[in-house]
Amino acid sequence: MSSDVLDPAHDGVLSRPRVESDFDLWDFVLMAVLIALVVVLHISIPGSIPSGADGGNWLAIARGLLGEDVMASDVAYPRIFPALLALGLPLFDSVRALLVTALVAKALLVVAVFACCRPVGRWYAVVAVVCCGVAGAQLEAYAWGGYPQLMGTAFALLTVYFAVRWLGVESLRNLILSLALGALTFASHALVGGLLLVAMPLALVHWLLNARRGRRDILRAVAIGLAVVIPGGLFVLLTRMSGSEAGVTAVLNPYDVSRLESIELAIRDAVVPWVVVTILGVAALAIRGVRGDREATLSVGSSWAVSGLTFFLVTGEARGLLLTQVGLIILACLTVQWIVEKLGRRHPEDSRRRLHRWAFPVFATLVISMVSAIVAGGLVAYEAATEWYRVADDEVLEALDWLGENSDPNALVVASSGPNGNPLGWWVQGYGERRTYTGIDVRALSFPDEREQAEIANEIFAPSTGADAAHSLIRVNGIDFLIVDRRGPDASWLGGNVAATFERLYESPAIVILMADPS
Repeated sequence: MSSDVLDPAHDGVLSRPRVESDFDLWDFVLMAVLIALVVVLHISIPGSIPSGADGGNWLAIARGLLGEDVMASDVAYPRIFPALLALGLPLFDSVRALLVTALVAKALLVVAVFACCRPVGRWYAVVAVVCCGVAGAQLEAYAWGGYPQLMGTAFALLTVYFAVRWLGVESLRNLILSLALGALTFASHALVGGLLLVAMPLALVHWLLNARRGRRDILRAVAIGLAVVIPGGLFVLLTRMSGSEAGVTAVLNPYDVSRLESIELAIRDAVVPWVVVTILGVAALAIRGVRGDREATLSVGSSWAVSGLTFFLVTGEARGLLLTQVGLIILACLTVQWIVEKLGRRHPEDSRRRLHRWAFPVFATLVISMVSAIVAGGLVAYEAATEWYRVADDEVLEALDWLGENSDPNALVVASSGPNGNPLGWWVQGYGERRTYTGIDVRALSFPDEREQAEIANEIFAPSTGADAAHSLIRVNGIDFLIVDRRGPDASWLGGNVAATFERLYESPAIVILMADPS
């Protein structure tokens, strides 16, 4: 990695940037330590394994890639994460395979943030990884099972980073990495891929404006931008035009959460540190004359901060703030490093020593305090989020094991909503390996089949639905079993007259399984 240096003899004039193309051994050691800390963090929270509402969905899609027909609906998600999960299923049990693949996604984000911040300095990169990896908003994505989003974010950050590095140093390796990682981004997560279509041009424009660029630089920037954006744009267009995508709607802020509430949720775990990070991050946009590999850091941070914020302001979708946070953290590290360099260069040697005697301890204390507050608040937020999004625990898995042992593989199940309205049915499909109509708020669903099946499930368990209507829905759709979660919003249905017309086959404190035929 490079660091641009100010020549002391030329009063602030940028000297020729030094370029160090590779990590050294210590960088790999630090990344390994950071990845290990991430693993320990995620397996230490009680009840977090298996984590998330979406985990069952990824299991079901992965099984589909292996030729198992366990999904009742026709969905089309990008395949990279499910494909990796499919590779793990023959090697591990379902829960362990999901855990390993999820941690791979999180480890990739560690590597991406570290690489993007490494030109600023090794320890700045460590601070950036810690802040990103333990931020409450980032951990919430892991808690709900947003593993493909985390993986796509890692690929997208590195796509922009290597593109700008290629513009600075025409290395074939940087070009190949940028193009390959761009393709992986679009194949990982639709939302992040869509934002890359915005972030890439922003990064290239920022690189062109950061210092005087000639016509050749402009042409090269346009060329690599088109090389990344056009294939991704065509991929998105073809996906939208395919038959399986007819009637698909993007799920953006489905519950109409206000922008102010979303901001509060993103920073409430450490309000003051996040305000400081935001101020430092915005200040980095005013830095001029950054050269060498730090240009890539500056362009990555600015493009993702701006594109994520724009996406959030236009749609109200809180996930835009997750990407904004990553960009601001990267920019904040650059600002702090720039301030440290300026303080050192503007003082004679004796004054510099006196400055370091008082400034460094104060500065280090402030940084450690800020990072500690983000870490502590993030861990508390993560534990709460894990509890909120938890669908499957040992008791639920035991019930699904019973269903697998006592039902035909072609049986069709209808499942009530799980805790806090989360989709228990996705876990019935992915872990229980039975096609399922999933009870859930239809506003949270993108695909027509899923919405239609959710409406049927919701109607069956609705208090206003009588026994005749419920049995009619069950006969028409060929449903064989009903699963009701006592922890969910449909728990009261079990005490009603309609439930009494079904035979109860399995009961536990959390789950009740009923035969669909009337008793």
